Amino acid sequence: MEKPSATYWRLAFNNRETARVISRCDYDEDSCDALLFRRGKRVSSEMLTQFQFCLQAGKGPITDHVANPLGWIIWSQRLVDHLFPMIKECVELKPITLGVEKSTTKVEGYFVVNVIRVVDCIIESMSTPRIDEDNKQHGYIDYCVDEARTAGANIFKYTDSTGYVDYGVTCSNQLAQSLAGKGFRGIALIKCCRRST
Repeated sequence: MEKPSATYWRLAFNNRETARVISRCDYDEDSCDALLFRRGKRVSSEMLTQFQFCLQAGKGPITDHVANPLGWIIWSQRLVDHLFPMIKECVELKPITLGVEKSTTKVEGYFVVNVIRVVDCIIESMSTPRIDEDNKQHGYIDYCVDEARTAGANIFKYTDSTGYVDYGVTCSNQLAQSLAGKGFRGIALIKCCRRST
């Protein structure tokens, strides 16, 4: 049986943070695709203008990895500056202006990070499939990554033998370790392949 050859992490939002996050996103549900930045495909900047994100009101700090109702990856300039050298071949960056609830204030210095590297790298025999109520598989609850098939990508979305592309994002151990002790807010990393450890 295959064995996972390296540690990988699933990127998540840290809900224990007390810093501000995005509480609302306004867009026309009939004409806008809310999954735009979750499919692993390039997106034109013009399409982003159809979405208006609003931060929670207040004067507290804003997270670096900003939780939002659409589950998009939105990072601060500081986090982008830190990680971009490691991930530049895997993402496209879209600058975004954030509004603030009950205010005319605008906040600059944030980016939608569109992960465009999609890798068929799942060790399916060691992964736990996610099965819906119609008994159809949609990705994995827990999964193991074959490092040899990632081509050294530090951040990516996975696909599998069914052609499914996961909406989530997977990070290498190198990326995870680079964040340690840097004080970035809002990031949670969940270890992949828990079943095998």
